[in-house]
Amino acid sequence: MLELHRINSRIFYIKYCLIAFTVLFALTGLSLVVIGTTINEVFVEFSYFLENEYFAPAVFLYSVGLVVFAISIIGVVGALKENSCIITSYGILLGIVFILQIAIGMSANILMQGTISAELKERLSLIMTRYKMVPDYRVHADALQQAISCCGIYNPNDWMTLNDGSTPASCCAKLDAYGTCSSFYQRGCLEVLELIVNEVTNVLSASAFILAFMQLAGMCFALYLGRALRTQKLAKQYRRWTLSNQLLTESTVFGTEKNSFPELNK
Repeated sequence: MLELHRINSRIFYIKYCLIAFTVLFALTGLSLVVIGTTINEVFVEFSYFLENEYFAPAVFLYSVGLVVFAISIIGVVGALKENSCIITSYGILLGIVFILQIAIGMSANILMQGTISAELKERLSLIMTRYKMVPDYRVHADALQQAISCCGIYNPNDWMTLNDGSTPASCCAKLDAYGTCSSFYQRGCLEVLELIVNEVTNVLSASAFILAFMQLAGMCFALYLGRALRTQKLAKQYRRWTLSNQLLTESTVFGTEKNSFPELNK
């Protein structure tokens, strides 16, 4: 009896801790959706200069956020119903999501190591070399230089060889009183783009790793609660079996005593 009471008390606290954690996981799921969407929008803004593979981690993070939110609903239902099967399944699903988020964080870092600089340089060189010949390139190069306040690949001097010695108006940082450009942006577009992509990648990786370990804690809570509920179920079954045997024994003893004194029944 004391053992069953102890198990019930433990389940009560774990249950509400799990519900609190699950609500937190639902919020982290929404956070992942927001972070993934925001990062994807940043990449879309510079999509003309980036390969499609760089969009993958942000899209996966967004998708995992939706999955986490959906799984959280399962966790709350399982905890409220005290259903060990649902809660154990919830814990296993959190474990799978944990692995996915670690994979997202690692893939984002791997994608950005070593290749991003060379690929950006190649893309920028192609676009700026054909700046005058291809109108579409000209539009995107001007938009990029104005959006992130940069000029050329490395600095404004690049245009001396790329554009017949003339610097595009999109490089202008300041106009004088006569409407003539008095100064140009001094930072190259390659440097600024690399900085933006690396910062965004760091945010993505950090978010994935931090929230993944929160889900690992939730997985442990869920599996522990599932185990405690199974223990409670076994304890209740054992208690019913014990009471049933006790009643059967008492009934047998009473019947034996009754048969031992037949004269009392006459």
